[in-house]
Amino acid sequence: MPASPSTTQRVLGFARNRAGRRLKSGVRRLGGRPLVAWERRRQRPELTVVMPVYNVEAYLREALDSALTQSLHNLELIAVDDGSTDSCLEILRDYERRDSRVRVFTQANAGQGSARNVGVAAARAEFLTFMDSDDTIPPQAFAHMVAMLRKSGSDFCVGGVRRFRHRQYMRTTWQRTVHQIDRIGTTIDEFPAAMQDIIACNRVFRTSFWRERVGDFRGGIAYEDHVPMLAAYVRAEKFDILSQITYNWRIRDDSTGHQKARIQNLLDRIEVKEEAHAMLRAEASEQTYDVWVARCLEVDFGPFVAQALDADDTYRATLSEVYRTFSTRATDRAWDLVRVFPKVRAHLVAAERWDDVDTATQYFLSVHQVPPTRVVDGSLVAILPDDEDWAVGLPEHLHRMATLESHFEGAVQRLTWHPGATPEVELTGWMRHRGLDVTDATPEMTLALRSGDTEIPLAFAHETFGEANLWAPLPYAGCATAGFRVRIPLADLAPGQPWSLHGSITGEGITSSGTFHYPIMGSSAEEPLPRDVEIDGARLGVRPEWDPSLGFTFRLRAGGLKHPPAVPKGPLVEDVAITADEIVLTFSSATAAQLRKATLGNARTTLELVGSTDTVARFSTVTQEFGSTPHTAPSADYVLKVDGKGPHPSADFAGSLPVRLLDDGRALNVTFGKKVPLRFTLAPPLEADELGRYNQFRLHAAYRAGTPALTDSFLLASYLGEFATDSQLAIDRHLAATRPDITRIWGVADSSTLVPQGAERVVIGSAAWYDAIARSRYLSKNIDFGPWFRIKPGQAYLQTFHGYPFKTMGLDFWRSKAFTPGQIKHAVAKANEEWDLILVPSAECEAYYREQYLYEGAVLVAGYPRTDILVNADAAAVRSTVLARIGVPEEKTVVLYAPTYRDTLTTKTYAASRFDELDLKQLTDSLGPEYVVLVRGHNNNQREDERVARAGSVVDVTDYPDINELTLAADAAILDYSSLRFDWAITGKPMVFFVPDRDTYFGLRPPLFSFEDSAPGPLLTTTAEVAEALSRPDVLRTEYADQVAAFNQRFNGLHDGRATERVLATLLDDSMPWRQT
Repeated sequence: MPASPSTTQRVLGFARNRAGRRLKSGVRRLGGRPLVAWERRRQRPELTVVMPVYNVEAYLREALDSALTQSLHNLELIAVDDGSTDSCLEILRDYERRDSRVRVFTQANAGQGSARNVGVAAARAEFLTFMDSDDTIPPQAFAHMVAMLRKSGSDFCVGGVRRFRHRQYMRTTWQRTVHQIDRIGTTIDEFPAAMQDIIACNRVFRTSFWRERVGDFRGGIAYEDHVPMLAAYVRAEKFDILSQITYNWRIRDDSTGHQKARIQNLLDRIEVKEEAHAMLRAEASEQTYDVWVARCLEVDFGPFVAQALDADDTYRATLSEVYRTFSTRATDRAWDLVRVFPKVRAHLVAAERWDDVDTATQYFLSVHQVPPTRVVDGSLVAILPDDEDWAVGLPEHLHRMATLESHFEGAVQRLTWHPGATPEVELTGWMRHRGLDVTDATPEMTLALRSGDTEIPLAFAHETFGEANLWAPLPYAGCATAGFRVRIPLADLAPGQPWSLHGSITGEGITSSGTFHYPIMGSSAEEPLPRDVEIDGARLGVRPEWDPSLGFTFRLRAGGLKHPPAVPKGPLVEDVAITADEIVLTFSSATAAQLRKATLGNARTTLELVGSTDTVARFSTVTQEFGSTPHTAPSADYVLKVDGKGPHPSADFAGSLPVRLLDDGRALNVTFGKKVPLRFTLAPPLEADELGRYNQFRLHAAYRAGTPALTDSFLLASYLGEFATDSQLAIDRHLAATRPDITRIWGVADSSTLVPQGAERVVIGSAAWYDAIARSRYLSKNIDFGPWFRIKPGQAYLQTFHGYPFKTMGLDFWRSKAFTPGQIKHAVAKANEEWDLILVPSAECEAYYREQYLYEGAVLVAGYPRTDILVNADAAAVRSTVLARIGVPEEKTVVLYAPTYRDTLTTKTYAASRFDELDLKQLTDSLGPEYVVLVRGHNNNQREDERVARAGSVVDVTDYPDINELTLAADAAILDYSSLRFDWAITGKPMVFFVPDRDTYFGLRPPLFSFEDSAPGPLLTTTAEVAEALSRPDVLRTEYADQVAAFNQRFNGLHDGRATERVLATLLDDSMPWRQT
């Protein structure tokens, strides 16, 4: 037992209670362990957080910090170390010493369930929650859930969950189904769909309810939380479902919940389900039981099917028997609650039709799990392919779309105020019956406002909004024709209770109805401002808002708003227009002096202010980076500043947002911003019928069905089309010089992409893009086209890839990302189907593609065309030109720093934050003024808006279009794991490798061969070491000359300046054997 605190410690404890958080920690350090123990005894927490801990040292601190920095400070965190063999216990003890709210228990390894039971037994708070030690909690989550329970009096509440991996967040499959709205004081019979959300860690319980009505977790078994969470639902008098996200659930490939390939994991799930079955049959209603059976077929056993495709007979037989059992238990009501894909899967697995399971799975993945539909006898049913064996003879009930995929959804896009003698509010938006395509027939619709038992029908204008198909990303169910524009006379609405917007839609004889729960992001309807209006001389406060339960509503208050919104001060944006070369902004309440200093730009590009008055500012959309040919500014968000601040829109302009303007090869989207009042986004100039998944699927289908005559054209594209670069650029240059009869066409991201002189361009994703792919005789890319691509008879397609093969790819990469055997099988098949001729830099590399992709097609071992310039160019002339473009004096020693991207910094597909472990200031200070460092982010970094500010000796060249020119211009390089080292070695110039995270990096992305044996330079881990090495470039060159020579002999033997010539000699030769296959 801790010693009693001394008088000094008591005084320090009193002071700490009155102090800020930073001072508190210092007082605790002075008071020592007795003070912490004394505080712990006297503390009465509101909430107990129980955290089982086992071998999660990489994540534990982040989890603890997210819990201990909650806005609800009065909590206790009980961490139970479950026999960890890493440093978890040391980390916990450290937190326990420093924070009196942390209590640590230990036990021999017995599993999460047993550890949680230890924590519950020790809990002292009124409320109880569970948290896994590798997850995190949003800062306001605990306060929100406890406040809701105090208000509702319910037994527990359940918050929303989002999954995350590194810096990427994604919603769970059940978020829309369960947590679309707040449901306060509901029961399991009133809302049985709550059972879709069954995890333990996104809910707060009354501790007394847990102890008296739920009880302990089972130990020594996976999925130990399933039965207690079901029991809580069934035994609660009432519970709350919350729409707010309250839990961040990490995606890890090594957790116990993801080890589904082991049969014991499957047996654990079966045992838990049977226990739940017995409990529900004894305690739950028939309806609740049916919903649970549907959940088992929909969710619980699906992940095991993917593993079964590559499992042994015992695993398969066990899973088939489970599906037969639950198929027998399923009533018609249960089946109708399961989506079509899981229903079909259940049927095929139960029948042990494993080949058909695999084929069907790939079909449903290709349509994003939502097939085309039709209406039969008032129900929406799936149209499944009648030419595939798995779909032939399926029972009719398997075709019926479930409520999850067939129900009413409504969105509000704009809210515009119309003051005057009879004030009105105008709304625009759309509705849909999810899964039903209404593109070719205008649906019947109704709109009304309801308050209690009162309903006011609304007259509205039918509209077509192409952007509705962007919001509704279903491949076969467009809803653009289901738009509306309605004016609501505010005099018709009585103050008091809220008025909620209701709609109904009828198409092909099927009708659905409901409330509107979807605000369009960045629109005037997303966070609408309230306003006072005057009706018949009386002031009325009108507050449009998104109610967590009712959806879009109006609340009216006689006498006006209690707290009217502040009127924005300063210049207001009244309008925006786009012309051939300009964005024209119209202002009110501005001065000429203010608008002369207006800016519109981002970290990469600042648009030039070409003219202004006291009401207008004109910005050129033509820019010129690094001395390039003038071109349209790239697609990105641009921030408007006047007097250093983001101006607000006027009330009238706000009501028109979002705005999309299209003119002469450029598109401008104007929306409300999160960090600034207005967001201006230049975007690819796609037409309305080219935007979104629905329209893209229509274009894919038209492309696959078309058989246009081939033309003597060569389609080229690099990455996502932001630059004309890589081996494709070398091919273009050679074609221009030797084959002027061949038309060169570049796929580009937007009008900002510069293409070589004489070449044409088409915007990727446009109808013209697909037409060019279909008509071109020759095709070449450095990434794949996509699953929609089909090579046409007579076409030749060269896949060059975009880096020297070094990091894990193909089979090993897919396995590291936890691809299922079925996914891997079809990825291999897709590669073999799409690739016509692949290019590799050496014979050694051919083996990697054969092994990793099981590739059986043609391989051209010819070297990469992109390297020709490194051999053939006048390096001194290129250096002079490049340095002049980027503003660096030629006498400087130029260092190229080009780190690759990190998986841990990934923000979205093909995008990542910059790796910034190298201290650029320290480096340039150490090297001195005669050095300049060029910072070149990876292609994935280029798609994020962070750049290194130019400061003396540091220049960010992430957006410089040609890496080869930078390679020729620089005198030395700081590299890491990127394949750039293979190209750099051709120059013979010195290089160092800054690799402080080598173990972490290769732990996530192992190499195909030894990194150490393929890095001809020093491997360094600190900025000081890098500076020291680069301060002696001649020593570096001499010391590593033999290694560089050996490196080039092994890896760059075919990079002799003639790779493009060899590649095109093969590609353009119609008599080559590979063209006959």
